[in-house]
Amino acid sequence: MEFGVVLDHLPLLVGGALRGVLYAVGGFVIGIACAALIILGRMAWGRWVTIPSQIFVEIVRNTPFLLQAFFLYFGLAKLGVMMPGYVAAIIIVTFNSAAYATEILRSGMLGIPKGLLEAGDSLGFTALQQFRYVVARPMLRAALPALSGQFIIIMLNTSLLSAIAIPELNYEASNLASTSFRPFEVYVVVAVIYLTLSSVFAGLFALIRRRVSGSWGSERRMQDIV
Repeated sequence: MEFGVVLDHLPLLVGGALRGVLYAVGGFVIGIACAALIILGRMAWGRWVTIPSQIFVEIVRNTPFLLQAFFLYFGLAKLGVMMPGYVAAIIIVTFNSAAYATEILRSGMLGIPKGLLEAGDSLGFTALQQFRYVVARPMLRAALPALSGQFIIIMLNTSLLSAIAIPELNYEASNLASTSFRPFEVYVVVAVIYLTLSSVFAGLFALIRRRVSGSWGSERRMQDIV
């Protein structure tokens, strides 16, 4: 095995990895925001939002990420919507993340004591106030472990964006493997990069969960409000 040619092009691979992380972070953050809006819409308008959002969630959760990427990228182009690769990548990741985050947040919401929700209703809170003061904090705290795992899955799934020529780590690796004739060495290094990124983000999320548990553990602020 000869890793010299791979190490010579390591900055190229690292650049692709950083772009993939940016796609994942940008799309995932926007996806969580969209999921929170869906949860709020369900609280405010009931089945008028619940039924369409359930259909959306089931479609996304039961189709492959790569198929969704093809559908959005080529489908939007068919409609005349042309966009840079990084914009398309973030839209694709957002689309996928929003569906999974909706179910994760909904599961977190189910763990909220019913008495807190009833207290918010008795105080005459609107749906927005109920979400802000009663639902958001305990829902996010309960959903954080699952959201952490989902982010890592999304980050790894960005490797599939190479199929639609969006530059990221797997895209750069494929080009390097075809020009260097060292595919095994290239993909060994790529595997190490993905493993390192996953480990770093897993550790980061574990630290965030510990800090969140310490700051929200008593729920005193919520109890004062309700």
